[in-house]
Amino acid sequence: MNKLKIVPTRYNVLIEVDKIEAMEGSIHKTDQTIEKQQYAHNIGTLIAVGEMSFKDWTGESPQVGEKVLFDMYKGVMMPYNETVVDILPNGNERERTETSFFRVCLDTEILGRVLEVGDGS
Repeated sequence: MNKLKIVPTRYNVLIEVDKIEAMEGSIHKTDQTIEKQQYAHNIGTLIAVGEMSFKDWTGESPQVGEKVLFDMYKGVMMPYNETVVDILPNGNERERTETSFFRVCLDTEILGRVLEVGDGS
């Protein structure tokens, strides 16, 4: 079961959108900038599929756990906040909120599988 406890139905799929980095070079992005970029991001991990997803596809369809490229701005985007506890060097604990983004969309809105590129060795 996924963090959201959502099971897609019919032709719908659930994708965990890859996180946008808070730093770009030496520039720290604002929370608002990160959130805007997160909504526009279109690569993530396929988390769950509905019972009819990919049934009418020909060829190899994406599998749960694979990285996929999906249609930007399609489907429903859902933020999920999770409390994370960090242990500091002095032994104290610090709580912070970490946000993950999920998208529910139709299987036809997946444009392709993202294959990892090796180092050529």
